[in-house]
Amino acid sequence: MQFAIAEQDLMLRSAQAYADAVLALQSLEVAKGQVKAVEEQLVLAERTYAVGTGTVTDIQESRAKLALAQAQKVTADNDVEIRNAELEKLLGEPFVLPMMLPTEDRTGQKRDEQALSMVDVESLKVLLTGTPKNLQIQLQEAALEIARHETAKNYAAHLPTLDLVVSRNGSYNSGTLSSPADLASLTVSNSVSLQLSLPIYSGGSAESRVREASALEDKAREDLIFAQRNASTQVRQAYAGVVNGQAQVEALHTAVITGRNAVESNKIGLKIGTRITPDVLTAEQQLFGSLRDLYKARIEVAMQLLKLKAAIGQLRPEDLQLTDLALAQPFAQ
Repeated sequence: MQFAIAEQDLMLRSAQAYADAVLALQSLEVAKGQVKAVEEQLVLAERTYAVGTGTVTDIQESRAKLALAQAQKVTADNDVEIRNAELEKLLGEPFVLPMMLPTEDRTGQKRDEQALSMVDVESLKVLLTGTPKNLQIQLQEAALEIARHETAKNYAAHLPTLDLVVSRNGSYNSGTLSSPADLASLTVSNSVSLQLSLPIYSGGSAESRVREASALEDKAREDLIFAQRNASTQVRQAYAGVVNGQAQVEALHTAVITGRNAVESNKIGLKIGTRITPDVLTAEQQLFGSLRDLYKARIEVAMQLLKLKAAIGQLRPEDLQLTDLALAQPFAQ
């Protein structure tokens, strides 16, 4: 049971390390896209200033945003190295993540949309009913059973014992060389008896062992109760994480769509003179922030679902594929 618990813990740690590495890679892609967008905006600001329709403020604003975006890109690049190192340490060998993930699965459905509907929240409600039966609970149940037997074994030292004693003895006599017997004799005796032992007092060691075993049994019982309560809490927390995460993913997906529309609208407004450069930069910054949050929320939903399966004792190696389903297509420029 302890080996199964260690195996389950390894699955969760592997999924988390892989998710962190992919999230760092996607964040780097977002940072690169942000740098590219700000660079384009800076070129546009310099061009409009050269023809007399822009201002120096627009150029300075773009340069400030570019410096910030480049700093974020350096941070994201460093985070990728750190996460890859953690993943390699867990795997024991180098592992290179693909720079781009497929945008469609084998059925032609976009992974971006599939990730939003990969968890049926309604079907998870049944997991909240009853007491979960995860591996930790099963381990504590076995420990309690062992403690009960230990208590009974130590208490048996006070009980009388009844032994069945069976013996068979034989002797053969044919005399000696100097005085041989006329007739040799063979004597065989069989005996069967019951032997009752009644302990009167054997010192304080027996009573001490009984008290110790009884205390350890109480501890095992309380550990089981704690494991059951802890499992119930883990189930509810993971379920809430899945449900709330799904809602957050849908909201952020909408925010990304509206953010792209806002960027395009501000760019058009900048061309016709109804918007200024800072408006475009602000809209782009909000879009990239929404993209980062969307990637993180998708992965968090998958991890919470894995934790939910572990809390009810149903985590399997094939469930790790849920982490891949959560990784929708990276930043599309």
